Amino acid sequence: MNIIIATSKISSIILTVVLLAGTFVAVYPSFIIGIQAQAEYEKSYEYNNNDNYNYNSEYSSSEYPLTEYETDRYNPAEYSSSSSSSYEYPKSYYDSYQKNDYYNYPPTENSRPADIVVPIDFPTIQEAIDAANDGDVIKILSSTYTEQITISKDLSIIGSGSKSTIIEAPPLEELEPNVIGLPYIVEVNNEAEVTMEGFTIKGPQGTECGQLIGISVIEYGTINLKSSVIKECTLNSVAVGFEGAGHATIIKTSITDYRDHGVFATGPNTTLTMSYNKVVGSAPDVVGINGILFARNATGTITNNEVTENICEIPDTCGPDWFTQIQAFGIVADNAGEGSVIANNYVTNNDAGISVAVKSGCCIVEQNTLKDNRFFGIVIEDSEQIISNTKIVGGNVGAAATANFDDTTAILDHVKIIGTETPIQALSSGNLTAAVNVLSPSVFLP
Repeated sequence: MNIIIATSKISSIILTVVLLAGTFVAVYPSFIIGIQAQAEYEKSYEYNNNDNYNYNSEYSSSEYPLTEYETDRYNPAEYSSSSSSSYEYPKSYYDSYQKNDYYNYPPTENSRPADIVVPIDFPTIQEAIDAANDGDVIKILSSTYTEQITISKDLSIIGSGSKSTIIEAPPLEELEPNVIGLPYIVEVNNEAEVTMEGFTIKGPQGTECGQLIGISVIEYGTINLKSSVIKECTLNSVAVGFEGAGHATIIKTSITDYRDHGVFATGPNTTLTMSYNKVVGSAPDVVGINGILFARNATGTITNNEVTENICEIPDTCGPDWFTQIQAFGIVADNAGEGSVIANNYVTNNDAGISVAVKSGCCIVEQNTLKDNRFFGIVIEDSEQIISNTKIVGGNVGAAATANFDDTTAILDHVKIIGTETPIQALSSGNLTAAVNVLSPSVFLP
């Protein structure tokens, strides 16, 4: 049994689905009204009247069976605390996060000894890079290094831990721009393949950071960033693509204090892979920041991340009205590359959680939890997309289909929406149509 909610030739019309008891029985036989329903509700979601909500990353195998993507492509144990006796990763990827603190990420053990040690062999990181040969390992001892770094050869650059090895931006006026005219702290270019692990990359304090990029990956460069922190003021903490393609894999890294995007990947053949990271917005005075954005045919694989606090507080400019106001998002796929994946992420306390726009069927969007994103949980824009095995809790609107420039259909399959003011919303502009198709056994709870 399908429920189809659609709009035609309307603007900003809210349509709410109210499922009666009989409908629940028809489309979701395991749902039992009354006390038993409340017990199942609290057990499955650990959500109660005292608003004590704890994310439960283990889905019921019968309710949410593991996909090929889950079972074959990723092994969460690879990143567990047991992988290294010295690694101090929190027990939960979604533990409470304090803005003014960050994790101590020691690098993992490297079986190969360093070819160059900074500051023993060279006083600066850039001098060591310039002297290194392709394939060398550079070990960076604990200190603060105030310098701009450009990497154009294949290297492994290993810090001594994110609390003790810090790369700090020089004064903005001293920074050289890259080929697209933007200043940066670290850049990988010239088809170089680079591993960086165990660092903090730090912009200037305050909010005056201009167009500063924390890590720039251009000209077909590749970065594998692990166990690191990017903090203090940057326009984009990580920017991938822009000039030629770029490739970034980011694992177990904390990203915050950006003024535009936490991570921004753009352009054909550009790839972005992110797992087990925390991306935390902290600029409510900026119009429409995003935690993670991949666009213009960039392909993203965004899994097992926490993305939070991307909020805009500018009066009148920002707010819940889709057509006249702007929202900040946790994760955005805008005209994304085919085969992109957004899965198993915990997206909370943003203006809006996840947006998938423009290219129909670009992305697998599944097994995400969206909690208390104040205006929208998930939005499908100008395309047809399936959202599956997803939990949405709180906020104004659970799932929305918005037709701004093209007809839009959002298909909900195994989606649970709990405690939202409006579970489903379909909005269209002009002569366009928007529709939300609800497939069984999706279910909504008050």
